[in-house]
Amino acid sequence: NLLPLSPLHSGAARLLDAALGGPGSHVDPELGGTSTSTSTAAPPLAVVTFRDAARADAAAIRSRMAELAALHGRAALVSFSETRAAQDGVEVATADLTRLFRAAEARLASFNQAPGAAAASAPPLSPADAKVRDALRRTLAGELQALSLQFRRQQKAYLEKLRAARGLPAGGG
Repeated sequence: NLLPLSPLHSGAARLLDAALGGPGSHVDPELGGTSTSTSTAAPPLAVVTFRDAARADAAAIRSRMAELAALHGRAALVSFSETRAAQDGVEVATADLTRLFRAAEARLASFNQAPGAAAASAPPLSPADAKVRDALRRTLAGELQALSLQFRRQQKAYLEKLRAARGLPAGGG
């Protein structure tokens, strides 16, 4: 384990750990944040709040993707008379997932805006806080991108199954 380069680096590492739920999972009050008991409007609290909301978005997406996978399986197995109802269920779940992805992307985009852009009186971020925000933004954007890729692959596999069941060539349009 490397030693921190400076007190600023050490503070950024502790804030990042707190923001990502790592060791200690609390923001050090001496760094302008809060402990778990009370809260103030310090930037680290905003980072933690964003992180929690983004993780809730990702959990909802994962849960809905699992439901969609089950619906895909049922839609592939249903008899001809039940096909429309199964396809409707898949379409509703797909639309819901698309809405969840858009909401998560909008949350990330709003977090990407400079803090204090909405309030001119907000103090500028310290270099340590900026590093935490950037690291958290990259981590959560990567997680959202991975979920989106997984969703697209899941949809592609389902559509190929439908084409095969209808006797259509794979990848055709």
